[in-house]
Amino acid sequence: MAYRRSPPSSAFDPFGIASKKRQAQEAPRHACASPGCDQPGEYRAPTDRRLADYKWLCLEHIREHNQKWNFYEGMSQEQLEEEIRKDSCWQRPTWKLGALGAQGPGSQAWNEHVRDDLGIFDRDRRQAEADRRRRRDDAERQARQQARQRRSGGETIEEKALRILDIEPPFTRETLRARYLLLVKKNHPDVNHGDPLAEERLKDINEAYKILLKAVNT
Repeated sequence: MAYRRSPPSSAFDPFGIASKKRQAQEAPRHACASPGCDQPGEYRAPTDRRLADYKWLCLEHIREHNQKWNFYEGMSQEQLEEEIRKDSCWQRPTWKLGALGAQGPGSQAWNEHVRDDLGIFDRDRRQAEADRRRRRDDAERQARQQARQRRSGGETIEEKALRILDIEPPFTRETLRARYLLLVKKNHPDVNHGDPLAEERLKDINEAYKILLKAVNT
């Protein structure tokens, strides 16, 4: 007596492997679109850059198609460069740096669409404002100190830094760094056999370099 084997139930096929295999076997097969080929077309091949239309090819002809396929064929130089720029960010939209700043934390658009019960973004905003105030206060304090030094006839901290590094403006950041490294090498305590005066000069050189580097960056 012959028994007909029933298909496995979902209880014994939780991942649907058997059902997917059965669907693949029962699915209609395409013929290879290459002229004169009687092999089944099992591989999709795009027919244009929009990747909206496809044709079905066999293994041999899909290999030939892939070797000849050129996505950028027919594009102008401008279109090609634009496509490469889009590919660099995975075809996602981008904005210039700061273009969305008006919609950041604290703006009306942000408050209407973002709920920040823990105040996380508000803390970031307060910290940024505190940093700006601190930088402004430092600049004002430095300006007042320089003004007092000018009134008293003394040299400013920048003038003192220029004298210590023995450099005259104008100079670039690279020139300043080269002069700094030369003086550090010359006045390093190891080179001067532990001379305490050389150590003090090195401290002055480091401080002068920080002052002038900050002035160059601003």
